[in-house]
Amino acid sequence: WCLLIRVMLTPAMIGCSFVVDREYFGEIGLLDPGMEVYGGENIELGMRCGGSMEVLPCARVAHIERTKKPYNNDIDYYAKRNALRAAEVWMDEYKSHVYMNPGVDFGDVSERVALRKRMQCRSFHWYLEHVYPEMRIYNNTITYGEVREIAC
Repeated sequence: WCLLIRVMLTPAMIGCSFVVDREYFGEIGLLDPGMEVYGGENIELGMRCGGSMEVLPCARVAHIERTKKPYNNDIDYYAKRNALRAAEVWMDEYKSHVYMNPGVDFGDVSERVALRKRMQCRSFHWYLEHVYPEMRIYNNTITYGEVREIAC
C-alpha cells in the first residue's frame, strides 16, 4: 500500500532528520555553518534553489532527543538569529517581515549570498508563486511580537 502513496512537496522540513545525496548536498552548499544550535535550517533549505523537498508519507523516522544538551543558552535567541540569516540571504524584499523581530545580530552572510549568486537562484517572489503559493503575505503589518501578561 505504501508504494501507492505519492510524495508531497513541502516548502520546509524538520532539520534534524532528512535524506539527501551527499554530493548534491555539497553542491548546494551544505548547511549554513553560521547558523548556531538549531532552528532556521528547516526553512533555509526549502528556500534554496536547485531541487525540491518532498515528504514521504510512509517513511518512518525517529529522532532521539538528548537528555543533556551541549548548549545552555537561550534557544529562542538562536532560532531568531538563524531565521534572520536565512531571510537576509534568500527572501529579497520580503525579508522586512522577518526584521520586525529586532535585536539580534545575524552575523556575516556574505558567503551564503555568494552561494546564492553562484547557483543563479530565482527570486523569493518566484518561490512564493511556484513553491509555496499557500503562504500569506501581510504587507500592511504595523508591528510584530508577542503579547504577554505581566504579573502585578
